[in-house]
Amino acid sequence: MLHPPAPGQANPWLAALASAGFRYRTRPSADGCEICVPSEKAAAARAEIAEVERLNQDWPPPVARAQDAGPEYTGGWSVSLGVAAGLLLFHGSVGPYDRSAPVFAQGCAESGRIVAGEWWRAITALTLHADATHVLGNAVCCLFFGSAVSRQLGTGLGWLLILLSGFLGNWSAAQVVEFPRASVGASTATFGAVGLLCALQFIRNYRAYGTLRSVWNRTWVPLAAAVAIFALLGTEWHADMGPPMEIRGRIDIEGHLCGLLAGLLLGTAAAFACRKRIPDAVQFAFGLAAMLCLWGAWWAARLAM
Repeated sequence: MLHPPAPGQANPWLAALASAGFRYRTRPSADGCEICVPSEKAAAARAEIAEVERLNQDWPPPVARAQDAGPEYTGGWSVSLGVAAGLLLFHGSVGPYDRSAPVFAQGCAESGRIVAGEWWRAITALTLHADATHVLGNAVCCLFFGSAVSRQLGTGLGWLLILLSGFLGNWSAAQVVEFPRASVGASTATFGAVGLLCALQFIRNYRAYGTLRSVWNRTWVPLAAAVAIFALLGTEWHADMGPPMEIRGRIDIEGHLCGLLAGLLLGTAAAFACRKRIPDAVQFAFGLAAMLCLWGAWWAARLAM
């Protein structure tokens, strides 16, 4: 004999028993109803009901509280579209990869020179691309992932952190990968944006919903996007810097992973630090800082030419 603890619990129990193939019958009781099963099946029926209740203990998920979900911003699409257009226009002006060209000679992320102190290469390489397909793929990724980060952090802070994660990704990859090695492309920053999204989604959803199951249901999309970019758009180029002077394109797995880790770290810090809406004037200052960082890196590269 099975006794549901509440009248509303009887129907889920009956559904669980029916789906598992148990024979049963019900009869009224003072508390609602009783469920009768063959005595030899009673233990198995109780185990089946216990398992169903365990699987459904966090369902339906609690409704998020607005103050825990974090602020949302507008304007991300327009700024991200401008960044994507800027990548395409800059590539049109400098052309495809040519190691003999001064802009690539001083702008690509050459590991040995980054380690030797030419820090600007970790930023300038984000704006250089191997060919039209390379820049187009990264421009599309910047548009979608940049707008997603901007919606959660604002356009100024969002793009500053994306740029910083790209810089940290290229710089840290140069420290851990043996050289000669050089790379160009915005993919490192793109993976930084994915890392930012993962960290922000995880921490903010955990605050709002309080269960790991609910958090995973809302965080797996950026993770799947990272895998998809590895498979489809991970065409960051490496240049063979040793003799003979060949150019060999391959996926910059080290730079992508370092960019992703940098984004995760920066996104975690931002999730804890930016729980309230950032004023527009401060967002403008962050955006200006990002542009100054980019301008300063190319200015340093020009002085070294």
